[in-house]
Order: sequence, then structure tokens, then C-alpha cells
Amino acid sequence: MMRLTYKIMIKAVFFFIMIFFISCRGDIIPLDSDLSSYGWNYYENGEYTEALDWFTDAIKKDSSHFDAYNGVGWTMGELRQADSAIYYFERYLSRYPGDFDNILDFYAGLAFAYNALGEDGEARVYAQNYFFSNQNTEIGDLYWCFCHAYNGDDELHINEIDIRLILAISEYKLGNFKESQTNINSAYTALSSYLLSG
Repeated sequence: MMRLTYKIMIKAVFFFIMIFFISCRGDIIPLDSDLSSYGWNYYENGEYTEALDWFTDAIKKDSSHFDAYNGVGWTMGELRQADSAIYYFERYLSRYPGDFDNILDFYAGLAFAYNALGEDGEARVYAQNYFFSNQNTEIGDLYWCFCHAYNGDDELHINEIDIRLILAISEYKLGNFKESQTNINSAYTALSSYLLSG
């Protein structure tokens, strides 16, 4: 009996020690990258208002975090606020120009946003001069995708074919019919090769 009481007492002391150590743990403070990750989770589930909250919190925490600006830009686009999307994409690019991870996401987002506003000249510039001129086929940019896109189903992402179509639409609306046809043909060729490869 004494041995049983001793075992129970040891387990109880161990239990209380564990509770003490767990409760002494300091506050967990998420990093800006954590906030962006939470934002992308909401974005990918089509919960854009919640995603926007996380991305803006990440910007407040670190105003140089590119992924937060990228997230706000794409989220504003989904919320049908193309002018705000442009603001956040351009704000980051003006402060931190140059080559960084996911720069093509910014250029693609700007092409889509300007297209949505009917500013075809600007959409054309961001699609042709920035997006396609900065694609580096040697490192795999040829197969760029914005892989956070939500469609309610499975794997339907925005890719370079979509940017090519934005460029074709812009060229057409600007009266550059030959260039528009060239871009449609390029999109068709890319789509055919994409479908054959996978």
C-alpha cells in the first residue's frame, strides 16, 4: 500500500512540475513571416478579409517585409480594389526596387490590377516590360505561377499564360492587333506544352 501511495505521489509531483514549467513559458510573439503565412492560409481558403488583417499586421510589424505587401496587393485585387492593390505593389517596389524573391508576383499583380482599371497602357508595360523581361528561364521562371490562387477546387493557379492573355487584351484594346495575335499564339503554345508535360 505504501508503495502504491508513493507512486501516486511521484506522479502528482511530476504533473505539478510540468504544469509549472508550461505556465512559466513566455509569450510567443509571431514574426512578420508567421503573420504572412497566416495571411496566405486565409487567402488560399478564400477568406480575403481575414487574410488582409494578417498581411497588414505583418506590414505594421516590419514595413520592409515583401511578402506582406505582396499579400495585401493580391488580396485587394480579390476584394475588387484594384487601385489599392496598385498602391501596395508600387509602394513596396518604390521603396525596395531590384531583384528579390517573388518580384514576378508584384509585376503580375500590377498587370492584372491595371487591366482591371482599364489602364491598358500600364497593364501592357507591367506584363511586357517588367514581367516577361524579368523572367529568367535559366532558373525556372518560365514556369512561374502565383500558387496562392483560390478557386474553390484544387490546383488552378495563375501562371505566365494568364499574364500573356492580359498582355494580349491590352494590346488589342490599344489597337495593336498584330501584337495581340502574337501574344494569343504564344499563350496557346505555352498552354499546349503545359498540357502535354503534365
